[in-house]
Amino acid sequence: MNDEKCRNRHVWSLLLRAVQIAFVEAAGSDEVAIYESAEDGAFRLLASHGLEGLNLERFRPGDGPVGRAFAEGMIWINPRQAVEKSEVTAWIPLRTEDSMIGAVVIFGPAKRLDLDVLTILASLSAAILRGYRSVSQ
Repeated sequence: MNDEKCRNRHVWSLLLRAVQIAFVEAAGSDEVAIYESAEDGAFRLLASHGLEGLNLERFRPGDGPVGRAFAEGMIWINPRQAVEKSEVTAWIPLRTEDSMIGAVVIFGPAKRLDLDVLTILASLSAAILRGYRSVSQ
């Protein structure tokens, strides 16, 4: 790999880490995972924070409220106030104009979930993920 491509990959990796930190801080949760969509419809883990020891490498959206939110491309926030550690608290799709390219999943208790902040972060994160994918291929 040439030096420029290596530098670009490093920069995009740093940006991906910044996305992860932004969601940790915005939600006030120590458990966040960033996924990219795969060609087979599943989601593949790119980065996580506070979720060591859990098998979160791949998942397929299913039925229920999260599955419906996925199908509609909407942010889903768990309506239960008391969420257990490692339980899904929020699902945030990362979309470009024409497709869903990934998702951020927040787990466990979250101190704050502001829909406006999550929406803005999702838009910025989608652009970063699109750039990351372009240099990773």
